Amino acid sequence: MNSKQCMYVFLIICMGISILYVQRSRSDYITKNILAVLQEYTLSYDIDKKSVNDTTDITQEAPSLDTCTELIKKINCFVKNRKPIILTMVGFPYKSSHTKDKVLSSCADAAERYSLVYIHTLLEKIKKIYEPGAKLFIFTDGIAFCDIEKVSDAIVIEYENTLKTLILDLPYIEILTMQDLCPHQSLDEIRMLISNMNPSLESFREMVDKDTKLQNDVRVLTQRLAFELALLPLTQNEIAEIGLQETQRSLQYGNFLKPFRPEETITCSVHYQKDPNRKIGLKLSDSCVTAWHGVLVETGGNFTIEHLKDVDLTKYKKVLNTVNDVEISHLQNK
Repeated sequence: MNSKQCMYVFLIICMGISILYVQRSRSDYITKNILAVLQEYTLSYDIDKKSVNDTTDITQEAPSLDTCTELIKKINCFVKNRKPIILTMVGFPYKSSHTKDKVLSSCADAAERYSLVYIHTLLEKIKKIYEPGAKLFIFTDGIAFCDIEKVSDAIVIEYENTLKTLILDLPYIEILTMQDLCPHQSLDEIRMLISNMNPSLESFREMVDKDTKLQNDVRVLTQRLAFELALLPLTQNEIAEIGLQETQRSLQYGNFLKPFRPEETITCSVHYQKDPNRKIGLKLSDSCVTAWHGVLVETGGNFTIEHLKDVDLTKYKKVLNTVNDVEISHLQNK
């Protein structure tokens, strides 16, 4: 190879290195911007604690996503391969039945629609800075828990069907129900599959005895259930037992879902998370009350989700709107 040919090869190599450097720099830049968007929606407090004790200042510093190396690797992998970013989340079980202090009705309403639109704006922002965009898969968990709280399957199915209708114009969100995942099995069979997952009751009891975080989770859930089930003739011990059952079922449900989650996914939660490398706690609104436990309240054009008991109903009126042929309601100041 003569000197001219050597110089030619050298220039090609340099050009290749330059292209790779530019591509890497661009991928890093896009990843950084995606992290900044996710940071806007990252929970900085325990909404479960705050929803049962709103007077307590429990605000924590939101985890800094730009220091989460595993999360950065995941996003970078999507970006380098020009693939849509896949987010998965569990939530939207069924509407509270506590129509005295929490909700307007036991059907999905404007609170659900508001939360779904709110989280869809996150996906829209990602789309603006990264053309392949992002997709959120919401695994509903009503069928997994309704038997414990004595909520009928029919109520859960109606709620899930309404959710699916409410997202018809929100293309970056997909609702996945137990019937979607296991179309050839009955709901009782699906619950049996879930309840046979780990941990067993014996293992779970041992976990609770040893794990202070799990003990706290059960304690907070029991407080929430005491509010949720206040209209039922249950003792504190019975409510505490329901809290234990639901915590165990939640762990079992997480194991049940593993084969249904996309292989490459960023796992999200409606609860505060300390380690975003494992799971990101995302806000579904700027309120500490989740859509299925509250009512949408409009005050001077600003929207919040509140427990019904915290709204002065003499100053608000019920307003009906139609979204995708579904009539939904919220409270608006007079």
